[in-house]
Amino acid sequence: VVQKFCLEYPRIALRIDQVPTATLELPDLHARRLDFVIARLSIPHVEDPFGGDLNAEVLFDDPPVVAAGANSRWARRRRIDLAELVDEPWIATPRETLTTKVMEEAFRASNLPVPRIRLTTFSLQLRVHLLAKSNFLTAMPRSLLRLNADGIGLKELPVKLPAPGFPVAVVTVK
Repeated sequence: VVQKFCLEYPRIALRIDQVPTATLELPDLHARRLDFVIARLSIPHVEDPFGGDLNAEVLFDDPPVVAAGANSRWARRRRIDLAELVDEPWIATPRETLTTKVMEEAFRASNLPVPRIRLTTFSLQLRVHLLAKSNFLTAMPRSLLRLNADGIGLKELPVKLPAPGFPVAVVTVK
């Protein structure tokens, strides 16, 4: 999308910032320092998730998946029970983030202890590197895995996380 936009509009300069959307408060959008935000919503599809002053156009639902390095001992398995992953080393985003909450709830819903998270970070680059080069596991949105799987060597594991997908939306000021 960025490449196509730049080709079609060569005189416009873009600035892309990483914006934490855990709370969906989006102060830079309200202050009009941003034109729009692409956000993974923490709530299911509703008519007005922001209470009136913002508009959200849902692009797609993004289900959470369990990922490992393509050379991991788990990568060749056709079937994995969630119970087998309890004592494995996990990398996660902070506990208040959606994917980590979903992962932990999946273990609780299966009457299993929540795995001990060995590393907590927002850094996608660090998580991807450690997944590809070691025996860590993580939960992440499927879209993030697809963006990083082939070139770096990640694989979605055949583990079902019983959670709906997170809506990914373009958010603008009304």
